[in-house]
Amino acid sequence: MPVSSPAPASGAPTTAVIGERSEWNNALLIKSDADEPIENAQKMRAQVQSLFTLASKWAKDAPPGKRIVLFIHGGMVTLKNAERTADGLTRIIKDPATYPMFINWEAGPFSSYLRHLAYERNGVSYRGTSIAFPTTLGSPLILLSDLGRGISRLPINAILSAGKILQTSEGLSGKSNKIFPVKGQLENTLTVLEYGTENHVPREHFLEDGLVHPANGHRGRNINVALGTDKRSPDPIVVAKSIVTYPAKFATEPLLDALGTPAWGNMLRRTRSMFHPSENYIAQADHSHNNQIGPATLFFQELDKFMQSHPDVQLDVIAHSMGTIVMNEAFVLTPDLRVRNLVYMGAACSIRDFQASAGRYLTDPKCKTNFYNLSLHPRAELDESEFKGIPMKGSLLVWIDEFFQAPESFGDRTLGTFENAVIAKDFLPDNPRVHLKAFPMQRPCKPGPCLGPQTHPDFTTYAFWKPDFWTTDYSIEKEPKYPKLSK
Repeated sequence: MPVSSPAPASGAPTTAVIGERSEWNNALLIKSDADEPIENAQKMRAQVQSLFTLASKWAKDAPPGKRIVLFIHGGMVTLKNAERTADGLTRIIKDPATYPMFINWEAGPFSSYLRHLAYERNGVSYRGTSIAFPTTLGSPLILLSDLGRGISRLPINAILSAGKILQTSEGLSGKSNKIFPVKGQLENTLTVLEYGTENHVPREHFLEDGLVHPANGHRGRNINVALGTDKRSPDPIVVAKSIVTYPAKFATEPLLDALGTPAWGNMLRRTRSMFHPSENYIAQADHSHNNQIGPATLFFQELDKFMQSHPDVQLDVIAHSMGTIVMNEAFVLTPDLRVRNLVYMGAACSIRDFQASAGRYLTDPKCKTNFYNLSLHPRAELDESEFKGIPMKGSLLVWIDEFFQAPESFGDRTLGTFENAVIAKDFLPDNPRVHLKAFPMQRPCKPGPCLGPQTHPDFTTYAFWKPDFWTTDYSIEKEPKYPKLSK
């Protein structure tokens, strides 16, 4: 992501009036517990209003076709990195008709785990209370409990890791889907979408050949589906590397589970506390933050007012990973918010959470919003590896589904994996404004335009604010390519 380049073109956000956060004043800064840097509700409201005062000045002079692009980043991102990304994007989005805005929130994995270790207990934050120190003394016991859980779940997680290698290596697993029923159900569902029946013969292998299914109203669901191809040749070296590193995966998996699962839980808490600060519920009687509404609540209330008072401005919302959970919460708070395009990239929210919030918003007869659910290719989702192939394979969404979240039903799995979204398509609004897209599998991506994201963090390395990046309207023989942003 570029962090330095020429100054934005005319129409870009003006310099900040609050000097702490960055050079530009087009981002809401939310620290870990949504109680800093604002010390009281009045100052917090003034900061939020200043964002929209500048946006109003831009809207007055911007050319036709003006739009606000609101980006909400996901988890595993520190506040410093979020600010760096926002500043970089502000400098490269040079269209004077486009006004970028950002919600930057603290989602660093280490700070999230440390807060879990020190203060967070069963939905209660004891930070700032009279027993904060005694609560912190229990941290060693919490750590031992986390490590014990990771060790006890090692055997099942090792089996899951082996399954990923088999699913992404057709040479090992063959063409049969009997071993992997979720994969089989995905192909059954795609067969019904394409042919109107799962008994079509010969049966296509969609994970290799891809599929573009436009909404048509007479076959399957009336939604748009685009699954990219996987034309890679079998690579024995990749298979061998997976096998060689398997002992290291086996050894490091308990640590990932032990630390990652509670860190995820605390990041999830932060997606809620930015709307409703934890101090509102458990705090000393004289705490100055009591009854304070969160900065995200104020932001979306002001955004709603702005959109009502500027009918000539469109709003495109793009949320990545856990940012989709934030946006779902926003739709519950402001159900009449006027959004033109809603883009979820690698959505970490559950299918059921989406159905009860953004999904309900999309089913309103007055709603004209286009919804794009962008995913990695199903094989890329399983094949993603961090730290040179260690620990276990899988994207963040796979980790959430397998051990961070422990879904109780299929509807509790993440919306952002293509196979989940397609299999659970009945949870989604049945209209042609819904688009499910999985980018093609391409590894490695050679210099020049690429076929799209290959890993979960990869979405933000493209010009994701451009509609061409979202489209499902293309021929499978001419899959679009996208230039990557410079480092």
